[in-house]
Amino acid sequence: MATSKTLSIRISTQESFYRHLWRDSFFRHGFSPPEDDKKIDYKIECRRRLQLFRNLMKGSKGGLSYFNLPNRYFYFVPVTPSENEYDDEIYTPPPPPPPVDFECFSFVLTSPGTSGEMLFLDPFDGSFVLQESCTDNAVATDEAMMEQAMTDAATVIRQRETLGLESLREEHIAGAVIEESVFRNNNIEHYQRDPSQVLMDLEDYLNINLSEYFFLGRNHDNEEHHSMTNNVVLRDNDEVEVNFLGIDAKPILVDGVMIGTMAAISRSFCCNSRGWEEPKVCSEIITWKRSINSRNFGKRSVCRFRSVFKKFELDPVFERIYVMFPFNEGPFRRFDLPFLNEETNHVGFIGGSCIVAAYSLQTYLNISHDEDYRQKKEEPKYFLNPDFVLRCSNPVSAVNVLPGGEIVLIGTVTGDLEIWKTGSPADVSRINVLNVNFLLNEKFGTNLFLKSISSEVNMRTEETLHGQNNRVDLPPTDSVIEGEDIETSGISHPVSMTISSFHFAAHRTIDEVGFVTLHYTYGKGAWLFIWKKCKWNKFEICATINLPLSPRQKPRIHFDGRRLIVCGQDHIGMILLIYYVLNSWEDLDSFTAVNQKTGDGGVTDGEVVKFVNCVRHGGLGGFAFYDSVYMTANERYVVVNTKTGHMLGGGATPGTDGLLVIDLQDHIA
Repeated sequence: MATSKTLSIRISTQESFYRHLWRDSFFRHGFSPPEDDKKIDYKIECRRRLQLFRNLMKGSKGGLSYFNLPNRYFYFVPVTPSENEYDDEIYTPPPPPPPVDFECFSFVLTSPGTSGEMLFLDPFDGSFVLQESCTDNAVATDEAMMEQAMTDAATVIRQRETLGLESLREEHIAGAVIEESVFRNNNIEHYQRDPSQVLMDLEDYLNINLSEYFFLGRNHDNEEHHSMTNNVVLRDNDEVEVNFLGIDAKPILVDGVMIGTMAAISRSFCCNSRGWEEPKVCSEIITWKRSINSRNFGKRSVCRFRSVFKKFELDPVFERIYVMFPFNEGPFRRFDLPFLNEETNHVGFIGGSCIVAAYSLQTYLNISHDEDYRQKKEEPKYFLNPDFVLRCSNPVSAVNVLPGGEIVLIGTVTGDLEIWKTGSPADVSRINVLNVNFLLNEKFGTNLFLKSISSEVNMRTEETLHGQNNRVDLPPTDSVIEGEDIETSGISHPVSMTISSFHFAAHRTIDEVGFVTLHYTYGKGAWLFIWKKCKWNKFEICATINLPLSPRQKPRIHFDGRRLIVCGQDHIGMILLIYYVLNSWEDLDSFTAVNQKTGDGGVTDGEVVKFVNCVRHGGLGGFAFYDSVYMTANERYVVVNTKTGHMLGGGATPGTDGLLVIDLQDHIA
């Protein structure tokens, strides 16, 4: 006969068994790890994550109907100067807010899962803040606002006894809550939520100590090294311009477990040159770290350079940054020399532009300085030597660090994909080199592609090397490999194989779900290649996507192993293209159920990727050809910048420029 004690043990054991079962199912689907593993119900969470993806590809089951997402999914976050405020005593509307131009990547979601937490760089005052949710200070559509108001009203009615409202009728309570929601949505400027943390603000800009970046002329006029460092010595009347270069955030993954997050911001310092002088420039990258159990970022680190870098990538596990510099600039420019590859007759740049340098971050000591710091003899700080350098065979066009920090992917202008092992500085080695041209030739069984490239490069090489006065005129980066499209077996391939960027899941390895490379040439168009490991344990191109977008606007890509989201512009306007990439065996049934016509979305091979939806909206667009478009996304949210936020159809918005947020969590499903 079972006692109460044995029954409780059996129930506890059974609950533990089913929780473990659903937990395994959750991770087999490849979802991003939850923020709190102990409190989560994996059965509910697994269904919720699957529903989020179904909401993203609405209308694709049983045939593509290209339904736009429901209007209630869209929110608009106006970006205006903080000085634009209403007078509380006298109602005087402020002047129209100025246009917003994001000159660099200025917003990024911190989590690859379902959190709406977002880092934001204000384009007006340069403040760098952490927002609890990307929908803070957002204007909802009328549909979304009314749905949320009715949900809030129902909650208040259920809790009216606790709130001391039992004497009021239900319809009166509901009317008051709905009226408040409508007023808030139409006067969002009165309900601004403060950020949860301010990492940098205007005071940081005003209190910059230039002696940490440059030698000051007053203190070094008589130094012997003055002539050697003339390009970094500031005079009293020199003016320094500070520009932001972008922000980033990456989860810290150790053995597949997310243990924290690293945030970064980069900026440059430039003083205009005079006549024969070289420009006085430097740049820096500042990072912050936090653990998974902390809400705010703490440890601050920094690394500085005597030139402006072209691109950087974070390695949050080993606290490194990988930096690539432009041709003829940076610490390795003395190695920049033209060369002729006799095998391919290819003219390229060997040396500095073929180098990716790895630097360790140094903890920043925030020491207060007197206003009279120019009178003190101080040296520039945090200018470090690289831990090691990665010398590539051709000029580098893209670099990224895989989760875990032990593998680095590097792309070149000639289509080489180099895989480097960089965990320990003493054991840095190049694991493999894959060539896009060769793999495409092998996959489609033709050598016309390579012949066309070889003939064009040969012709340009001949013209270049035999110019006037035997001078070598170096061609642009893409010009040595660009040309007209070639028709191969009915499939159009781009001639330029330059790898523009890498995209992969932030919480999984590329051995599990592969990765995506973007190949973009201005005026020619963009292609995406889906890479996965084959049965021989080698990476191969499993599918190609010829993006049906304007070649004048570089597309933005998000890939997490399952959803592939492309933000770009076509002949109608701005558009989001949604692709479904086969992620695991758990997705096989739903992936097979998607019917796709050949060529839909530019897909040339539907075995591993299918085009499932395209999203257009009046609140997405308003860009000129010279405007930059940026996007950040995770499993729940998609955030892009926009200039037509007032067309969202919501309350009275205080501006037209800002962020368009898509929340895939359907509150009425």
